[in-house]
Amino acid sequence: MADDSLDAGQLGAYDAASDVNFHAFQSRQQLAQTRTAMLAKVTKVHPGQNGQAGTVDVQLLTNQMDGAGKSTPHGTVYGLPYIRQQNGAHAVIMEPAVGDIGPIHIFDRDISANIQKRDVANPGSNRRFSPSDSVFLGGILNGKATTTREMSGNSITDTAAAQQGSGGNISHTATGGNISHTATKQGGQGGAMTHLADTISRTATQTITDTATSISHSGNTSVTGTLGVSGLLSGLGGAIFGSGSFSIDITGNLLATSFAFGVGTPAIGDLLFRGAINWSALAPGTNGYVLTTAGPGAPPAWTPAGGGGGGNYIGAFTVALLPAAPLLWSTATATNGLKIGETTGTGTGVPVYFSGASQGWRTFSSDQPVAA
Repeated sequence: MADDSLDAGQLGAYDAASDVNFHAFQSRQQLAQTRTAMLAKVTKVHPGQNGQAGTVDVQLLTNQMDGAGKSTPHGTVYGLPYIRQQNGAHAVIMEPAVGDIGPIHIFDRDISANIQKRDVANPGSNRRFSPSDSVFLGGILNGKATTTREMSGNSITDTAAAQQGSGGNISHTATGGNISHTATKQGGQGGAMTHLADTISRTATQTITDTATSISHSGNTSVTGTLGVSGLLSGLGGAIFGSGSFSIDITGNLLATSFAFGVGTPAIGDLLFRGAINWSALAPGTNGYVLTTAGPGAPPAWTPAGGGGGGNYIGAFTVALLPAAPLLWSTATATNGLKIGETTGTGTGVPVYFSGASQGWRTFSSDQPVAA
């Protein structure tokens, strides 16, 4: 039998030695015209319209060879459809990029009319096994991928790395529907969800529910709607939940930093308490003062430490603003009360005690009704 590597392009002496050899040479010549697949590189991408897959221009990578062993590069093949993993309305979209290398599958007839109509059609011409009637099947000899979905064992890992100063983004969108992420613990293992990003934004009109043994968020988390968490929510960074902003410390503690309703940005030393309608911040009191409750339905206040009389010390007030009905024997400071020898309007303050509704507030020094 003839050596195909030496005489595939032109008739050799061995091929003419017998009818059998000659017919074998003719068969090889015919088979050389039958292409089934070739290796190609994408030179340009033409995106599709209305969410449909587009086309690519490719350079065929395996040169043509003549009978004398001289090579000739192929030209560019234009407008080849590319493969998209799709069934019905469901697709995994990974659009090709310039420089991608992969095989093209060559059809035995002209498919240009089929491509144009996206339906049944007659061949567009009489050409056979032409690279122009091909589909680009996708990359097989490409470099490292930066956006990946890795499925190994019982784990799924989605990664979108930053490229050329632009952050890697992972977006899950369900228009008028639901997105469900479930990590089920089995055999004492698993049951964890981890979302890592500089900013994690999750928006729902109604409800966001995360269910897992452990949910870990690293970065900034923004939630609009209702956040329902079953399991442990932990992470580092900042978070915005509805009307409030929070930060999470290194041990996973949730710390309030600002609220949209009733409070601006609290300062160091402020105390947060619930007012009649909104949250409020109580600024630090005078050094040495203590935080005193006024009972249910009233805000707390800073008051001087200690007190006299034997009653409950309730704070410092002008004479006109001393409470009308405190507990019997409550004590206070009348900040403009008259000391012995002071005249009306010159009071510098005195300690006072409440002697009952009929007796009112009296000074310790004279046991007389307090005056200003």
